[in-house]
Amino acid sequence: MRKFFTWLKVIAKVLPSLLHYYFSVVLKQIRHKEKYSINLRYQNFRLMVIKILNAFNVKIIVEGKNYLNELNEKGLYLANHVGGIDPLVLVAISEKPITFAAKKELGNKIVIREIKQLLDLILLDRENVMNQIHEIKTMVNTIKDPKGFNLGIFPEGTRNKQLDDKCLEFKAGSVKVGYMAKAKIVPITIWGTFRVLSKKHYLKEYPIFVKFDEPIGPNDYSNISSAELAENIRQQVSKNLISIKEKDKLFIANQKIGKKRIEYETSYKY
Repeated sequence: MRKFFTWLKVIAKVLPSLLHYYFSVVLKQIRHKEKYSINLRYQNFRLMVIKILNAFNVKIIVEGKNYLNELNEKGLYLANHVGGIDPLVLVAISEKPITFAAKKELGNKIVIREIKQLLDLILLDRENVMNQIHEIKTMVNTIKDPKGFNLGIFPEGTRNKQLDDKCLEFKAGSVKVGYMAKAKIVPITIWGTFRVLSKKHYLKEYPIFVKFDEPIGPNDYSNISSAELAENIRQQVSKNLISIKEKDKLFIANQKIGKKRIEYETSYKY
């Protein structure tokens, strides 16, 4: 019931702004994309995302953002996947335009359909090999284009609902895109996004932890296979999750939400 009231508060806070943004900005920019730069489209979208996350009382705790700020070239962002709002969190953090590769099925959803056009999302067809070849080329070209987006990929391919200290397998094909584009690869660890939209969770403030590790350049991965690098990144992200979860427990323990709620939220067994 409390989550229901949370949703009502969020709707009251952001619905007017969201409607104005959609009808006055999104539709105009989609219909006349040639008139609006990638950066302008992205920054308008990013401001709306930040407003929505704030309405949900999300607190993003970032570590290693200096690696992102110091990246003077386009990059491939590889992150673990624990919640549906993972891409939105990365957008909220990154001032640099970032788009994402996602499964084709998501393109059938109304909201995703609009975002696809706004941010040039790349939808992947897992069933059609010929389409996959084209999509890989699109991802590589996206990174290579100096005026285009950075590219974010979730190499697990699906959300990890186990919520333990181990990521699912990181698909080597995700890393291969970086090899083909000769791009720097930025490992990213995300935790806490699974709580925000779930009916099972209720917090006064929702902590989301994001850690950026040092970018891996072409000289660093030239002598190892994409499969080996994918596994190395998976292990690093899994290691990060162990320390992040301890910080998560401390953050939640300091909220006045009752002992049972604290125990539940920090059990990671939902």
